[in-house]
Amino acid sequence: MSDCRKVLGTGIGKALFKGYIDLEIEVDPVSITLREFDRARTLYEKYLEFDPANAPAWIKYAELESQLQDFARTRAIFELGVSQSPLSMPELLWKSYIDFEIEEGEQETARALYERRVALSGHDKVWISYALFEAEPIPIPRAVREEEEEEDEEAEPQTAPGDAALAREVLERGYKDLKAKGLKI
Repeated sequence: MSDCRKVLGTGIGKALFKGYIDLEIEVDPVSITLREFDRARTLYEKYLEFDPANAPAWIKYAELESQLQDFARTRAIFELGVSQSPLSMPELLWKSYIDFEIEEGEQETARALYERRVALSGHDKVWISYALFEAEPIPIPRAVREEEEEEDEEAEPQTAPGDAALAREVLERGYKDLKAKGLKI
């Protein structure tokens, strides 16, 4: 019976946090905007104190900061999130963090995150995702994009090209890593 109470209590706690956060950051249907972001931050902090293994909560908190364009805070939240052990869905959090850096045009940072991730998991899907990252073009860094937008409002968004040779190197490293672990390839 105590296990049932614990599960029920956790579920109610999560639902209350989610509902309260949504109330603070969403627009009221009567066009009254609450938008209490500082309160939402406090709620996310309490929510994650209550359930630090909740990867989706870390992601939502980081997304809030990204929408507010506080990118240093976004990165700090992601870093705190990926350092939690255990996490409910670590791959989801890592993917969101890497996707954020790619969207920001931070190629070297995204590459460093992939290196950390393959060192931690070494999973074949991570190696493949890493190789695809290297092969595909990504946006140029935000600061450069914003500077170019100020100069020429009609300019096409620029991207940094992918590198097939680097993608191939990543795949070869992944192959060797998986083979060394005795996994079927």
